[in-house]
Amino acid sequence: MQDYYQTFAVEDYQKDEIAISLILGQIMNRALPNDLRLLNYFKEVPICFAATIENVEPGLVKMTVHHTQSIAIQSQKMSFLKSSHLPHDVVAKVQRLRIAKSQVVFTQFSFAQIRSERRENVRVKVTEAVSVDFRSGKLLVRGRLDDISSSGLTILAPAQPGCDQILVGTVYFALSGIAMEVPATLLRVLDVDGAKKYVIKLDAGPKEERLVSQFIFQIQTDIIRELKERA
Repeated sequence: MQDYYQTFAVEDYQKDEIAISLILGQIMNRALPNDLRLLNYFKEVPICFAATIENVEPGLVKMTVHHTQSIAIQSQKMSFLKSSHLPHDVVAKVQRLRIAKSQVVFTQFSFAQIRSERRENVRVKVTEAVSVDFRSGKLLVRGRLDDISSSGLTILAPAQPGCDQILVGTVYFALSGIAMEVPATLLRVLDVDGAKKYVIKLDAGPKEERLVSQFIFQIQTDIIRELKERA
């Protein structure tokens, strides 16, 4: 989850939490207009709804949230708080969640930089089995598509020697039954749960970008439908 954000201190974490609580208390007491929104990511899709603050205590804030948001909160065990009254975005952990009443108690408030909002392109997690090959000279990385955007993708695959540098090559995969061959660059390799995640930049043409966009849109539609069905 830390991939989504990075916390930072303005003064120190304890003083920052007090300052955040004071602002949330002013919103609750209507000393400030309530423009509070919560942001979560459910399978990479942003879920953002307004929230109502019910109670503020030292280190604890109780809110009533949109029911769809509560499902996303349950998945992530945290949420981002966004308001024009806050000097920065805030991340808060869940202490207690009652989905039936759409109520959540947050704790551990910190200022945060939300990395995922800095992405230029929408990225989605891929749960269906999509095989991907990356070839660069004699090197072959063969694995499963993990996530994708119009500008890049990641592959989960076994470790391969010779991947400790930037490599230019080609990726081969199929979306919705249509085979694609796209020039690509292997940027880096990450360790993920005993496997390797290969981060690849795509140099897609208009046709490939259109197919990827259609694939992403369909995944987003399915994810929103899943959230609504859970709610």
